[in-house]
Formats: sequence, C-alpha cells, structure tokens
Amino acid sequence: MEDGDGDEIRIIRAVNDDVVEDRIAFHGNGGEQWLRDRHQQWTAEGYEQIAS
Repeated sequence: MEDGDGDEIRIIRAVNDDVVEDRIAFHGNGGEQWLRDRHQQWTAEGYEQIAS
C-alpha cells in the first residue's frame, strides 16, 4: 500500500453468522501495526477474515 488521500485499510470478518466490517484511513507503518494488532485480537475471538 502507498500513502495517499484515498487509501484505507478495510477488513471484513465473520464468526458464526456475524459479519463485521472495520476500516481506518491508511497511515503507513501505524496503519500496518493497527491491522496486525487487530488481526491477533479477532483471531483469538474466533473470527475468520473473509476480505481485506
């Protein structure tokens, strides 16, 4: 990903029948770290990433 005005991180995940979408503006390394931190949390909660 490159920095820019239209860039964002968008994640769609599901557990059982619950589908959840999260998004933040992409801000370089900080955005990448946000994604890694959240991925670990969501995986621990049983969510499976279905799109990003």
